[in-house]
Amino acid sequence: MSVAEVEERMRNVLFPKRIRVREFFRDYDPLRKWRCTRAQFLRVLDISALKPTKREAEILADHYTDPKAKDLVIYGNFCDRLEEVFNPKFLEQTPLREIYPPGTNLDLHASTKLHTPSNAFASGDPVASLESLLYRCALLCSTRAVVFKYFFEDFDHSRSGTVSKEQFLRQFPFKFTDEEMQVLLAHYGEIRHSQKVVRYRDFHKDISVLDTSNHTEKIPQSTLVSRPSSRQWTRDDFSVTELIRAKVVEGRVRLREQFQDFDPLNKGECTLTQLGTVLSVLGIELSPAELQRLQTQEGFQGEDGRFNYWAFTDYVDEAFTLKGLEHEPTTRIDMPGELTTVPGRRNFQKLDADQEQAVREVENGILRTVRVHGIDLRAACKNFDRQHRGHIKVAQFARALTTIGLPLTQADLELLAMKYCDMGNEVDINYMDLCEVCDPNLHRPASVRSGQWAPKVVNPSVYFRDGDVVPSRPVSRAA
Repeated sequence: MSVAEVEERMRNVLFPKRIRVREFFRDYDPLRKWRCTRAQFLRVLDISALKPTKREAEILADHYTDPKAKDLVIYGNFCDRLEEVFNPKFLEQTPLREIYPPGTNLDLHASTKLHTPSNAFASGDPVASLESLLYRCALLCSTRAVVFKYFFEDFDHSRSGTVSKEQFLRQFPFKFTDEEMQVLLAHYGEIRHSQKVVRYRDFHKDISVLDTSNHTEKIPQSTLVSRPSSRQWTRDDFSVTELIRAKVVEGRVRLREQFQDFDPLNKGECTLTQLGTVLSVLGIELSPAELQRLQTQEGFQGEDGRFNYWAFTDYVDEAFTLKGLEHEPTTRIDMPGELTTVPGRRNFQKLDADQEQAVREVENGILRTVRVHGIDLRAACKNFDRQHRGHIKVAQFARALTTIGLPLTQADLELLAMKYCDMGNEVDINYMDLCEVCDPNLHRPASVRSGQWAPKVVNPSVYFRDGDVVPSRPVSRAA
């Protein structure tokens, strides 16, 4: 590794952060002789943001050692070389020199060129193998948000930056082969007080300065691949505007006020992104294709490809009132009912005639069993509906039927789910609608459904006729 390569890597760190390295040396050079001791030079490199490795620091110290005094380092020349990335020095001596903007010839990703990818370990070069292992550790620490030195500080009671070889191998957080671990131990291991130790703090500093942002290796991913489905839904029969109108009517939302935050000049237009933001705030989730189809719908196109929300809100408000109603006082307006909000509340699957017949046979089988044994079907399903939404999972519905002695086959369960899953998915089943069909006891009193019903004798009230009290006969009335 040459001095030019080390300085180039340091310039890549220096320029984005706008660091002036000379300021770190001022405390060690009060007479401004641009020299300091070798220990001070290494200490400044360690505390600065450059974070060179021990090997790099030794190379720089040897290169800038004063020939007249071997224990001094000319840090002034070192700072001049690094700060050339901002502007060259002594421009007054060359007034005709062409000056380029700072950082023009700088490769901000050059630091990654010194550290080869993981496949460089097989090359057999010990330097390339070490740099490959350091790069792998830096990449793992970055992606897993791991601070390497924290694994060893509990064993370093004297804070010397070293641990024993056994402790290092035991606490090493990543899975490396024995051959790879031997390369790391050979570089960071040393003998102190007749004991083999490993400099984990130096290892941490070396991987902290590596730039892993330019990693180009393909990382394995596990993307979600939805199972293809040929089922059709009733939501496909409605336009995007009808779906939005149903949601707005259901929530009784004033739609125009939501757009005014994005239209300070009150021009009646907004962008497609702002339209998606407004609908998300209102809880109306649309796909990008539906948003694009809504913008290109005739009547809602504004200038420069923008969305005319005035025309859109006028169309939605027609569900509540009629624009210009004050000019037609005799016109009668019907308020929106439950049929207006059905497209926004329910999304059923479309069934053909054979599927409808199969579902009726399953319903009749459940109805016969419930009627013969007096089973309270709704109570069994309601145990799984803690929030009283009227919907439970299909697996919960199957478990509820099993507990009351109504086990269904998987095919019958899928048929019921096809008809009563009305939330646009195949998971949530509407057990209330199913009980309306399959539970004949649903509309009878609770005491009747529980089998504890008995007729009550109601004492008739007395009344007067011609001044005499005339009692009537007791009447038996069902509760």
